Amino acid sequence: MSKHLAITVGLLALSFSQDTEVKGARVSLVRKPSAVLNVTIENRRDSPLVAWELGVSSSAKPSPGLMVHGSDFSGRKIELWQTRGPIAPHERRTIAVDLLERPEGDSAALRLAVFDDGYYEGVAGAVEPWLKTRQMRIDDLRYWSGVFELMPRVSETDLRAYLASRLADRAGQAVPSPNALQVRWKLQEVLRRYPSGPDVWSGLEPLRAETQRELGALTRQPSGGASPTMSAVTSVAILMQDRVASGTLVATIENLRAVPIEAFGLEVLPAVTGRGGSMRGTDFCGVEAPEPGRGAIKPHEKREVPLFVTVGPNDALPQVRLPYVLFDDLVFEGQPAARVEVLQRREERAADYAFASAVLGEAAGRPAGEILAFLMEKRVERARRLQAEGRPESLMVIDDLIRQAKESPDGFVAGAKQRQEYFDLQRQRFVRHLAR
Repeated sequence: MSKHLAITVGLLALSFSQDTEVKGARVSLVRKPSAVLNVTIENRRDSPLVAWELGVSSSAKPSPGLMVHGSDFSGRKIELWQTRGPIAPHERRTIAVDLLERPEGDSAALRLAVFDDGYYEGVAGAVEPWLKTRQMRIDDLRYWSGVFELMPRVSETDLRAYLASRLADRAGQAVPSPNALQVRWKLQEVLRRYPSGPDVWSGLEPLRAETQRELGALTRQPSGGASPTMSAVTSVAILMQDRVASGTLVATIENLRAVPIEAFGLEVLPAVTGRGGSMRGTDFCGVEAPEPGRGAIKPHEKREVPLFVTVGPNDALPQVRLPYVLFDDLVFEGQPAARVEVLQRREERAADYAFASAVLGEAAGRPAGEILAFLMEKRVERARRLQAEGRPESLMVIDDLIRQAKESPDGFVAGAKQRQEYFDLQRQRFVRHLAR
């Protein structure tokens, strides 16, 4: 390559990597009035309070519905850096309940109280769903505890094959609580961190111990002969309630073009320094949103994005900006690195849909009774391929197919063609930039 050509290529690369000004959209910060209900509660038992639920109502606008605010630390390991967690015996704690969902709320009542020794009390409307979710967590932990106890201890090859099979068994498992999925997620992370070699055992042992500890905590029986009750909460008392006027921040994004905004980044910077803030990215590609204010930001639409930041009347406001914007016609403004990242994620999602579409094509004509086993086999195949490529294990699409097949094998077969057509359209949408 000649020196002149090398300089030219270098200059072209440099110019392409430079930021471009975001002109097709603008963002502003709005302070909206809100309120916080500070509720001081006291644990009156000799066991830590690990979960609770408050129902917030309004004396001015009574209605059958309640705004529910709660925390659940049961079974969790609280890290040293966490300043909040279970409420110690006889400890008093003030809980700040943001009233964004119910601005007129002015009164809280305890609906559920769960203690570390296994005792609980509360109204049926709170206890019953909590018990259902808790039991599903316990069932999931029991499953993984058994998996870890029986995993091969000598052959690494046998170990990985065994764990891959167990992960496939839990594919499509419907669990309402994210906590119940943590073991599966953490196991996948261990296998990703140790793609080969005997060090994988050193990553699995802490997860095995943590799973057993959490299972023991969730199945602990009440001490002292106390029996759980489904009645009013009496072991925890509300000592004081104080409704305080406050404010919350909302970023308003305005689309200045005649083309929808399909993806954008939003950065919030400290008021004083204007540096070291946090950024979130949103991509609406593939999102079907018939409701106003959902999905891609329409031409000339103003979209409010809650920042969930509480500010006092005299607090300095942070700075907010749009690091990048990607429009529906694929015009991009902002940081080139962000464009690369957004489009790379789209290509990965397109690959997921392409795989799922191919699986549905192969499933065509198979008896309904064979579908689930076939999908499980394909899931394992996909997981191994992603692992070999060093990519994150993205199996949500195939897991959803497995869930549907478990719920109704006949219905799955009947709707396979329609799903395949949908997946093909989604794939084309995600990679349309490659055709430009």
